[in-house]
Amino acid sequence: MVLPVERTSMGDRAYAALLDGIQSGELPAGFVLGEVEQAERLGVSRTPLREALRRLAADGLVVQQSPRVTVVADLDADDIRSLFEIRRALEETSARLAAVRGDADRFAALAAEFAHVDLTRAEGRDAYYALIARFDAALDDAVAND
Repeated sequence: MVLPVERTSMGDRAYAALLDGIQSGELPAGFVLGEVEQAERLGVSRTPLREALRRLAADGLVVQQSPRVTVVADLDADDIRSLFEIRRALEETSARLAAVRGDADRFAALAAEFAHVDLTRAEGRDAYYALIARFDAALDDAVAND
């Protein structure tokens, strides 16, 4: 079965790259995310970078210290717990809606791919995270609620 190619905007790509940098520790707490430098590093213009930074701010992962200075947030365990409590509720509701509205064949194909992921190898873990991103995109498409 051939799966549809996921279309992502430059803002989505910038968001994913910055999120990965934050999660991996490459962009540590307090790191200044200069627009010009980050746009150049990610190969995007400043408009999609700003979109990505707004999304990260909404996620609580970056803080706008001034109109021109954005830094990676310093999260403690209580912050993370609070974020995941809300995220869990939203994701459960999204999954319920996707189950009703989504393409069952698309989700069955993703489930089959999850069953064959090998997490013992680094490339298997990379494939797993890419698969999670595709699953999240499929949920978003099925829910159709920006």
